[in-house]
Amino acid sequence: MPGGVLPFWCAHACYWAVLFLFNLLVVAALQEPKDSPGYVLLEIVTCAVVTAGIRMASKSDLPLPRGLLPRLALVGGAAGVCTVLVTIVLQGVSLAGGSGAPTAATVAARAIITFAMIGHWCALYFAYRLLRERVASENRLREAEALVLRSEVIRLQAQTNPHFLFNALNTVIACRHDPDAIETLTQALANYLRGLVQPAAALEPLARELDSLEEYLTIQAVRYGDGLVTRIDCDAAARMVPVPPLMVQSLVENAIKYGFETARPPIEVHVEARRDGDWLQVVVTNTGTWVRPDPARSTGTGIASLARRLELLLGPEAGVAYAAEGGQVRVTVRLPIGPAGSAGRSGPPA
Repeated sequence: MPGGVLPFWCAHACYWAVLFLFNLLVVAALQEPKDSPGYVLLEIVTCAVVTAGIRMASKSDLPLPRGLLPRLALVGGAAGVCTVLVTIVLQGVSLAGGSGAPTAATVAARAIITFAMIGHWCALYFAYRLLRERVASENRLREAEALVLRSEVIRLQAQTNPHFLFNALNTVIACRHDPDAIETLTQALANYLRGLVQPAAALEPLARELDSLEEYLTIQAVRYGDGLVTRIDCDAAARMVPVPPLMVQSLVENAIKYGFETARPPIEVHVEARRDGDWLQVVVTNTGTWVRPDPARSTGTGIASLARRLELLLGPEAGVAYAAEGGQVRVTVRLPIGPAGSAGRSGPPA
């Protein structure tokens, strides 16, 4: 028997037994003891059948009125109608069995007891129906939030991918007179695109991100020559931690862009990734000064966009911070690492 069913029916049996004894005492106190046991038993059985029907109705998908007061009125009305019908049936059965006509006090007492029993179960079963509706509503809300979350993550990632392709194509055009550079560039671009077209999850190992970053930096090295010096340092423990795709690349893109805008070549860009206990820390340092982002020129690939992606995928614990001093800009990303080695919470399905 499924868990919870046996205790439910045991509670039912105890409840009806207590009602039987209570009802028997009340009817006996009205000085009509000769038909009390049979009448009360019939009343209990009839009420049990009625409430069983109410329970089945409460589990159906019948529409209910909106608002608390209309629903309370419905419960009270249903209990009242059932009480009148049950009372009429029981009194008819009692008279047909040879019992004398009951007094008005007896009829009223029996009606009140019947209403109490049926009303109690009406309220209980309709409360169960309301609980089902609330749980279903919360499930729909969570599903809708997950769909919105996934859509926004996909949108933010889609902003980043074309941005890189635009930069890469501009680099190819800039190197059109250098066949060797074109060969190196196109090979690196092909390797990068090969990884880009593979099915992507909401979170991917940092190692894959850094492999793509190597190809990206090869393309930038062809474009800038000796004007760009890059270095990547990553410890072994950090390489397998899942991170949002293109997380590091978006930081490096901004480092190169604003580095050349605010400092003279050569521009140095240093990427460092370390695992510190239950945290992953990725630091991107570049030569130059901090430039406050201009919303009018934003392409959706900067720090604000990255911070939003991290919040959506990993929760509010993930964060991005920056510092500028001594002619360098330092952007630090800290991600919580879950117990299984994954970054933060699970993202939406890819």
